[in-house]
Amino acid sequence: MLGPLLAVGRTSQVFEYGKDAVAKVLIASVPDHWASVEAHLTEAVRSLGVPVPAVRDVTVVDGRPAVIFDRVIGPSMWQQMVADPTSIETLVAELARVQCAIHA
Repeated sequence: MLGPLLAVGRTSQVFEYGKDAVAKVLIASVPDHWASVEAHLTEAVRSLGVPVPAVRDVTVVDGRPAVIFDRVIGPSMWQQMVADPTSIETLVAELARVQCAIHA
């Protein structure tokens, strides 16, 4: 059910999961309960209006805990910056705005 690997982070790997979702699969060194914690925190900030993908499910994928999220289609901020360096200032300001909203 997992599709191609899309991204790798410090605590997880993100895979395509069907046509409109992603699976964020925890790596082995991360405690299993973290998937539920991350889902809960994501739902909490989303309920406050922070623009984060919706949580669809917390499940097990290939023997590892995973959070299933709506997939956001489009280039990452980094890809946008590389493609158009004149957008860096605007994108950094947007990233700062989102980070402030998360921490508020």
